[in-house]
Amino acid sequence: VPAQLYQYKYQPTMLSAAALTRTVSSLPVPLFGSVGASARFGLVKAKKLPKFLPWAVPAAAGGLWFVWPAVQMEMEKGSD
Repeated sequence: VPAQLYQYKYQPTMLSAAALTRTVSSLPVPLFGSVGASARFGLVKAKKLPKFLPWAVPAAAGGLWFVWPAVQMEMEKGSD
């Protein structure tokens, strides 16, 4: 039996980072079509986020304006 018949050539099974990124970005996602399209959409929207940062404090104050009375009522009921 020839020695070449039983030689095993090592085949790497690990994916490179680029291949893994390409594979993950092609996975299907509802509404966007793929993970890649969804990531691009998120990045475009994230770039516009600093423009709305000054509205964070008024939005938090407005949210507390509506939520705080319910929290107080719940605390009063819980202390009985």
